[in-house]
Amino acid sequence: MKLKRKVVENNIKNNVVELPVVSEEPKLPDNFEVINTENIVLDSLLERSREMSMNCSDYNVVSASPENLRFNDNAGITYIDEFGNIHESPISHYALGQLGTKIGVPARYLEKCVASGRIDLAQDNVNSWLDGYNKDLFIREYMGNIRGVLSSKYSVCDTDEILRVVDDTVDLHSYKIKGSFLNPERLHVRLVSKEMLPIDGEDLFAGLFIDSSDVGRNMLTVQFGIYKQVCTNGLVVSRAGGILFQQKHIGITIEEFHEGLKASLKNVSLLTDNAIEWVKLAKSKKMFGGKNSAVSKEDMEEFIARIRSTTMLSEESATKVLNLMQTKYDTTRWGFINGITEVAQDFTLEKRLDLERIAGNLLVA
Repeated sequence: MKLKRKVVENNIKNNVVELPVVSEEPKLPDNFEVINTENIVLDSLLERSREMSMNCSDYNVVSASPENLRFNDNAGITYIDEFGNIHESPISHYALGQLGTKIGVPARYLEKCVASGRIDLAQDNVNSWLDGYNKDLFIREYMGNIRGVLSSKYSVCDTDEILRVVDDTVDLHSYKIKGSFLNPERLHVRLVSKEMLPIDGEDLFAGLFIDSSDVGRNMLTVQFGIYKQVCTNGLVVSRAGGILFQQKHIGITIEEFHEGLKASLKNVSLLTDNAIEWVKLAKSKKMFGGKNSAVSKEDMEEFIARIRSTTMLSEESATKVLNLMQTKYDTTRWGFINGITEVAQDFTLEKRLDLERIAGNLLVA
């Protein structure tokens, strides 16, 4: 069954709702997500997050079914909210994937249908599987575009609120932002200490790496990290107490985040002391040869295979890690870690963070 045109027409007449103009292509998300390493202050991020918040709207769909929600001819979603108002909105790739996951249709299949112009196939699948779904949905829009399709259990703890907590809790005289990413779906901020770690030959700084998402892409997480200023390398410590705060967007309140962040900041000093020892130990652990020593073809191939196994990088990227170790860093575990974190900068946000977590795990191994 499909959402019947008469149902839509009757609701429009009864509620006198003017449908927005539907754009030909969804505006969300920005698929090229990279960390901005330009100098920026928290007030600037706060202002941008407030502007985004002002352009956001949330709606509930009660007992979603083809009678009140369907995939339309414009590759968007037509739905009726809890008050009976009609919405016809473009939908982001991520939000379409969320909807597909909820009703049991693979996200990649839906994306392929839309990309190839087979809107009818996507319609048939989505609208058919919605028949009998009958669960409440929480729909989040940004400037009239659907950015998230979530369950009714989702707890709102948005970027502007999170940044206000950071502003209130963290001593910003001791930290500066050395990397950030902010869009209507995702937040990533790197607050780096202004005090350099006392390690000879290194320009390293401890920091707090904060992640969140207004649409459920990832948990609200604050992790301890290390930042190498000259190369803008970063690594994330997710072991040995490095996760300072972590909570799904279910059952969380902004007050709980405030208290949790305040309590977790007490662990930063100990983690910083530990990081100094971890780095010194990693600098003493040779992986192979010496900085300028020759490496046999067999040894090189074996180590590249090891890099690929550890990082899931391509052979080209793994070779770049090895070359960086030999020419820019050294052939110690620390050189290996720096090679990985520098190559991580070749990738978009999600892959970069994955590689930086791997590097952090190597540091505390």
